[in-house]
Amino acid sequence: MPTDVDVKRSEDYSTAYIRWLLDEPNGKILFYEVHYRNLETGSNRIKNSTYKNITIRGLVPDKAYSFLVSALNISAFALYSNIGKFFATFYLKTDN
Repeated sequence: MPTDVDVKRSEDYSTAYIRWLLDEPNGKILFYEVHYRNLETGSNRIKNSTYKNITIRGLVPDKAYSFLVSALNISAFALYSNIGKFFATFYLKTDN
């Protein structure tokens, strides 16, 4: 199953760089699916990768996203990661 999902953002907040590790695959991994959701609108998307990383472009600034990585093996068995959350904009706290 994919583990240690790491999400980084671009400077303009519109791109996420995601990478993960694979903990003991159960059969040959054919590809990975990255499910991502805009937490405000509920919009879901899926992108595939044959590598243990992916770049997701076109994210909307000021929105929060969650990411879930699954590994599909030769038996079409999906192993899911823990959900990694990503905020497309980081808010600065001001002192009063």
